[in-house]
Parts: sequence; C-alpha cells; structure tokens
Amino acid sequence: MKQLIHLTLVLLIIFFSFTAAAQICSGTMTAVWKDDFGSGVPQLSPQGSPNITSGYIYQNNGVNSGNYSLVNKFDYFGSWHIVPEDHTPLDSGGYFLVIDGNSSAPIFYETIVRGVCQLRQYSFSTFAMNIDRPSFPSNQTFTFIISDTLGNQLATWDSPPISVTDSPIWVPMGFSFNSGNNTALKLQARFNMTGYDDFAFDDFQFSVCGPTLSINSPLASNSCADSIPLFTLLGSGYANPVYQWQKKESSGAFVNIPGATGVNYTDIAPGDTNVYAVVVGDGSLACPIKENKQINIRAAKRASLSKSICNGLSFEGHSSTGTYIDTFTAANGCDSIRTLSLIVNSCTTSVDCNNWLHIPTYNTTDYVSIGDLDMTGNKITVEASFAADTNYFIPSTISYDLVSKHTDPSDCNYLLRPVTAEITTTSGFYQIIACDYVPKKINHAALVYDGSTLKFYRNGFLMGSKPATGNLVTNDLITKIGNYSFGSLNGSLKGYMNEVRIWNIARTQDEIKTYMNSTLPNPTSQPGLVAYYTFDDLNNKQGNSTWNGTLHGAATINNTVPNCSFLADSCPKPPTPCNNWLHIPNSQSYVTVGDMDIPGTQITVEGLFSRDSAFTPEDYTSLNIVSKHWTTADVNYLLRVDRAQVTTTTGHHMTPDICDLENKKLYYAAMTYDGSTLKFYRNGFLMSQIPCTGTLFQNNYPATIAATANSPTTNTTLIGYLNEVRIWNVAKTQAELQQYMNSPLPNPTTQPGLLGYYTFETLTNKQGNSLYNAVLHGNASINETVPNCNFAIDTCKTKPVTAGISRIINKYTPVIGFLPCENNITVEDASEFNVGDTVLMIQMKGAVIDSTNTASFGTITNYKNAGNYEFNYVKGKTGNVIELKNVLQRQYDIPDGVVQLVRVPYYQKVNITDTLTCLPWDGKKGGILVLNAADSVTMNANIDVSGRGFRGGAGINSNSSVTHCGETGYFYPANSVLAAQKGETLQ
Repeated sequence: MKQLIHLTLVLLIIFFSFTAAAQICSGTMTAVWKDDFGSGVPQLSPQGSPNITSGYIYQNNGVNSGNYSLVNKFDYFGSWHIVPEDHTPLDSGGYFLVIDGNSSAPIFYETIVRGVCQLRQYSFSTFAMNIDRPSFPSNQTFTFIISDTLGNQLATWDSPPISVTDSPIWVPMGFSFNSGNNTALKLQARFNMTGYDDFAFDDFQFSVCGPTLSINSPLASNSCADSIPLFTLLGSGYANPVYQWQKKESSGAFVNIPGATGVNYTDIAPGDTNVYAVVVGDGSLACPIKENKQINIRAAKRASLSKSICNGLSFEGHSSTGTYIDTFTAANGCDSIRTLSLIVNSCTTSVDCNNWLHIPTYNTTDYVSIGDLDMTGNKITVEASFAADTNYFIPSTISYDLVSKHTDPSDCNYLLRPVTAEITTTSGFYQIIACDYVPKKINHAALVYDGSTLKFYRNGFLMGSKPATGNLVTNDLITKIGNYSFGSLNGSLKGYMNEVRIWNIARTQDEIKTYMNSTLPNPTSQPGLVAYYTFDDLNNKQGNSTWNGTLHGAATINNTVPNCSFLADSCPKPPTPCNNWLHIPNSQSYVTVGDMDIPGTQITVEGLFSRDSAFTPEDYTSLNIVSKHWTTADVNYLLRVDRAQVTTTTGHHMTPDICDLENKKLYYAAMTYDGSTLKFYRNGFLMSQIPCTGTLFQNNYPATIAATANSPTTNTTLIGYLNEVRIWNVAKTQAELQQYMNSPLPNPTTQPGLLGYYTFETLTNKQGNSLYNAVLHGNASINETVPNCNFAIDTCKTKPVTAGISRIINKYTPVIGFLPCENNITVEDASEFNVGDTVLMIQMKGAVIDSTNTASFGTITNYKNAGNYEFNYVKGKTGNVIELKNVLQRQYDIPDGVVQLVRVPYYQKVNITDTLTCLPWDGKKGGILVLNAADSVTMNANIDVSGRGFRGGAGINSNSSVTHCGETGYFYPANSVLAAQKGETLQ
C-alpha cells in the first residue's frame, strides 16, 4: 500500500532484539556447500545457472512453462506475486531462482557436490515460495533426490504442498541423509505435478550434522576483564573430538589461534569487540562442525603518559612534578589505570621579537650552518618559525628552505619548507605539499615522521599526512638554516627565522602547538631534543656545542622581526577573482579542451558557474558545465548544473533530479565517481547520489565546456559565466571539494590526479599539459567580469525534489569529549561528518535505577540526562574535533551517559524505495533512524528497525549448567549462577 505523508519526519527508534531459527539436524549444522545463485546490481543476472537442466530456457519476461530467471526482484504483470528480494534479509542484490515447471522435464535442477566426507550425516536445505496468485491455484510438491555419481539413490524427500496465498513467504524445507562411501554426491530437484507451478527457490545447501556445540565463558557479559576464559560444551556423538579455536579479525575473517586446540581457551589480550569460533571434528578436522559467538567483555586499559607543563598550570588536577597513578573510567566503561610522569617547568610565554635571524637577500650565500647533523632511525621532528618577505616563486614548493639536509629526493635526510615536508628513507622519497602561506607574517612549520606516517603542520594545523615507512637515509651534507644544503638560488629564504628545533623523536600535535610561539623550557633536559636555536646568539641551546651555528654571507642575528604578532591560522584562500571568467552569450558558443578521456573507475569534475536564464520549457534546465558525451550510451563524463552522468561497463548512470537554482547567482558544482557510487555536489553539499559500478566508457569527442561535446549548439548550452573548471582522474572527498570550491587551486602542476584546470584569464591548461589547452568557439570570450561575484554557501529550496532512499541512511560516531566554552565536541571518528551537515546529538544511557532486592528493582529513579537530544549543524572540523554551529541547549553526561552523534540527511521530497533501517546498537552507537524532509515522505517500502536497538538479556546463564526455577529474588550479582542477565536499559 502506498502512503503519502506530508511532514518533517524524525524517527528516534530503539528496540530490543530477538532471533529464532529452525534446524533440520538435531545437533549443530555447519554449511559446506551452497548455491545462492549469486548477486549483482542489475535486476536480471547477466547469465543463467549451469545447474538448471536442459529442459528449461533462461529468459526475463515473466516465466512461462519451461522457462526460468535469476533475479534480485521479481515484478512482472499481474499474474504473479511481487518478490522484492531473496530470502536473506539485507542481502543486497542477492539473486534467486524463479521457474515454471515443464511437464516434459520434471527434473529442473541437477548438480554434483564434491568434497563430501564418507559415512557422515548431512542435511540438505532450501527455501521455496509459491508465486502464483489465488486466481491461478496450485498445490505443488517437490522431490529432492540424493544419489551417488553413478545414479544410485541414497535418499529422497518429498516436500509438503506449498499452496497459493495472498501474501506468500519463503518456506524453509529440507532433510537429513548419510553420505555413505561417497566423496561426491548428485543433487536433483523435481516437480511432482503439472499445472500452475510458478515457484521461487533460494539457497540450495549441504551442511554437516554433528553433536550440539556451544561456546561459554564464566565472565558476565559487558563486564571488564584483562583476559577472557572460554570453554566449549560438545554433545554426544563424537568418539574422538578434535578442537581448533578461532578469532574474528577486523577484515571479518576467522583465523586459527595457534596452540588453541583444547576444550578450553583463554584470550590474554582481548579487545573491546571479541568474536570467537570453535571448530570440532571427529578424529580430525576433516568435515568439522563449527560454532561462533560474540563475547561482550570489555578489556581494562593500562597505559603510561609523560607530560610537561608550565609552572602555574595543572594537568588533570596535578600541578607539581611527580609520578601519579590515576584510575578513571574509560570510554568502554572499564577502569583505566594510567601512570602519569609529570614535569612542571618554568616557561617563557612568548617568543622574543628582537632575537631573529635575518636573511637579507635571495641568494646562495646567506644562511646559518650547524654541521653534518644526520638523523637516523625512523623518528624525527623539525620545527621553525619564519616570516618570509615574499613568495618569491609561485608555487612555493620549490623555494625557501627553512632547514635543509638534502641535495635531491635520493638523499633527503630532512627538508622543511614553508609549504612542504620531505624525507628519504630506505623505502623511498616522501613529500607532503600544502597550500601557500601569507608573507610578512609569522608562521610556524613542523615536519614529523614516526615510522609509519609523515606529517606536515603549519601554525599547529595538520596540513597533510601520508603513509611512510623505513629508516631515514643519511648523507655527508652540512645542515643549513635558511638555505639549501647544496647551495641553490631558489633554496634561499629572504626574511626572518627563529625557534629552530631538531628532535630525534616524533612530537605530537599537542606538543607542537604548546610551544609553537613560545621559547622551549628547559632545553637541556627535553627528551629527544638534539638542536635548538633562538638567534640571540649562535649557541645550540640544547647544550651540545658540536652543533653550534655559524653565520655566512650577509645573514645576521639579534634582529627585530617587523610583524611580531602570531596568528594561528591555516591556508590563506583568496576567493576566485571576479574578472577572469568565461562568458557564454548564446547556444552557439562554447570551449573545447581536446579528447581528454578518463579511463578506469575514478573521476572528479568541478566548475563555478552563474546561469543567465533557464530554458523554457522547464525540462531544459539541465545545462552543461563539462561534457564528453553525445548520448546516454557514450558518456565518459557529464557535469550539469543539477546532475552528474557517466556510462560504464554496467550501463548509463545518472544522479536523481534535485532542486532548481536561481538565475544570475554564483554556484559551484562537482561530480565524483569512485567505482561504487556516483555523487553530485552543489556548493559543497552532497545533493544526490546513486550506486554505480564498472569501468568508464571512453569516446573520441572533445571535452567541451558549457555545451554538449558532439552537438554543441543544442539547448543544453549553459548561457552565462564559468570558471575554475577542473578535471581529475581521482575521486575527491567532500572535504577536499569544499576546501577550494571558491578559491584558486594551489600548486596545480603537482596536484595528484589533476588533468585539466582552467581559470580563463588565459586559455592555458594550468595543470601544465599544453595538449589540453582550451579553444574558444562562437562568441565565447574570456577575461570577463561576472555580474554577481558573491558566493553564498547554501543549498536550494525553490523546487521540490524526490530522492529515493533505502537501507541505512545515517552515519554514527560516539561522542567522547566536550569543550562547552569552545562549543567543540570530540568524537571517535569524524571521517563521515562534514561542514554544513545536520547532526543529532543524543544521550543513550545514564539513568539511575532502583537496585534494591525488592519488587521495585529496575524502576528508574532518576533519568538524569538520559534521552536528551537536539539538532545542530557542523560548523568546522579538525581531525576528530567537531565545532558545532549552535550552542547546545541541553546537558549531556560524557562519557558515562554514552552519547552519540548522528548525521541526519535532509530531503525536499523523499521516496522510501526499499526497507529503511538503522545501524544495530553495539553499546556505543547505532539504534537510531532519523531523517528530515521539508515536504513529504512517500512510503513505497517498510521502515523496519526490529532488533536494532537496545540488546536483550541472555536467555541462559553461562555461569551455570543448572536451571534454577525456584529463585524468588529480584536482584542477583552479575556473576551469580542463580539467574540470567537482564536486557539493556537507559541505565
């Protein structure tokens, strides 16, 4: 039934979970072979099943006698029921068999199952559905036949009748049999009657039957422990049982635990999530049975921390030098025991403005040398404060060496520049390039390498990081401050420098930020400090005179830096100029940039635009920003003002229609494809997306800006202004798109994956490949001034849009910290949250219950802040710290109250096309489904969050094998053998 609901829909749903299952064997079944008919994106499988007998024809137009289909959704005409999916819930794209019996070929399925163990008890199972309607009555039965490979029957089983119904369901069926002396068996399935016999089947399966098997632990669920003891209970039936314990890795695979081959096993290093399995065979591990179980035991944490603070400050209540043993509740609810080594120093609060090194000219002779200071191993930090006179070279990636011990990428022991961090290790050369900086302003730069990651910080902000491994290579060069070790014109810094520090340890971001504009306290006792210079003199303040500095050329010390104020900011991003735009005055005007094909499965296309007017009728509002297509059959890429399109080896794909835009207003649009999803962004907001797979189709058309590639005079030409057109062979993230959506792209010649970049003060491809320089056509012109140059970061609200949604639409992360004065929250993982997102903050637990052993046990006596929630917006994000736009109005108990942040999608109109659900509650996140719709929600499918909220209690007390039916207490300790556990609550 189709419902139309006009409202803003907010669903906050928390449910208990219950599960029931039927078995064919009396003990444990372990699947060893299955035919589930595969899965895929198209509704129809691209090929038939080799196990369907030759009496049947594969096709996809309903099913007639002797025909069959493999589909992930069956929906043809009115003679059959609609089957929305295979029998496994949330099995995305799973195919199932739909077949109409052929009276001349009653056997419709036949296969050989190999790898069978001799003289073992097996079960066969499947799921079937009668898809005929009551107007076409049928009462079909089936016979399943197990034979050896010569045709000698070992077992047959006749199914009960499956009658037609108004609401058909998947019916489980199956039987047990013995394999005899066979290592391979033939399975056959047969229709027993003729007539109306349209049926669906899924999951033909063989399973090994064995004794009952369970995994148990004497620990109470959700308790804290340093280790987890486990034992298994095996029923009768195996004369010589052999065991192997396994544990589930983060990849989802179970792996054998070395040496864990007994009835018992103790995990001495558990994590917060522990899923175990035990495999048991009779005499050997051939043809074993298997059982797995998640053990909800939280591991206690032990750690050590060294911290230095300035005199007069405190850290977690401690304000004097000493060693402290602190116990506190960690995020997982367990006691965390930490040894804190605290050093309290006398700190200088700010850098002296009068003791700076000055490099007066841009040459190879002015610098400070400090000797052949090689850094070895796989850890290093290099820091420096600087105020450059100008950006002599643009980009600055090749200039202004702050601290250099290198010649080229083959021997770079370390190189710190205002916009780069570079090292060479035994694994190769690594470089991070950041955006440019503001000259004549104090900046702080830092290079950090910890053996696994190279990082570059500027003014305390992490500007870039990349994986890196290996030990640092060394050389015989002299380390220079303010110039290139080897001596080169473009290596010189013209300006001022101070607070140069070289460490043989990897400093954290907090440590760098603490002293980035302060003199370093107690330099002679700072762990890991090798060299330190403040330029009131040339001494190494760390104390090792071997590395004292030497002046060269016209470089001088004890200078006053002109601008001594320090402002901690990240990249300067000037807005796109207003006077270098491409103007398209009519539909006969456009720009071409050559046959720029993008192969593979990764692409990003971007552009700024301002539309003069919309075409009439409204259907022609899909104006082209960049086109490399003619028809839907050959789209290499197509970015329009309201959608994105590609054609891949799996067909043509187009994002859904979105809301309209205003005339004579500045917008930014982008499309990305990453091999699994095609996305369309406008003004940095994700406006629409669709699942998409396959390799991009390539054609011989020129990439065309503002018009259609092979027919540039059609009514899809964007009449107006365009700028900042970029074409990449990588899929950019939303955060990467937002960073430069209204700013010139820095360092375009070194941007990874950039193929074409156009800003229209010229027709040159700013990426550097002149093969793709632009060519004007018709009356198109460059260096034009866009009438409205104001860029407003907003979405659109003028035209309703219907978006299709299903499955899980929210993103979740636990909230682990809150700074109310800064309106910042710290979350466990902020990668799925971006600036502009609507978010819901909600406290899941924290209530107080009556814990007395009376009939009042469990009654909530104080809700405290449990259940508090409110909506907000993401204003900014740095790492896992999220700045909220609006001040929070409610109170939250963090972390004891288990607070989570949920990303809330916003829709104009929304159509629920398949089951809508939420992430299952795991004790820290999930259990919530929430969406926001401005206009209406159309329910063409169910909203089902059954079993995805608070988890139910254990039905059996794993501490005891005896059922205590006569107990009358209301409350028992967690480790008691007299009762089972309660389910989760707001407690």
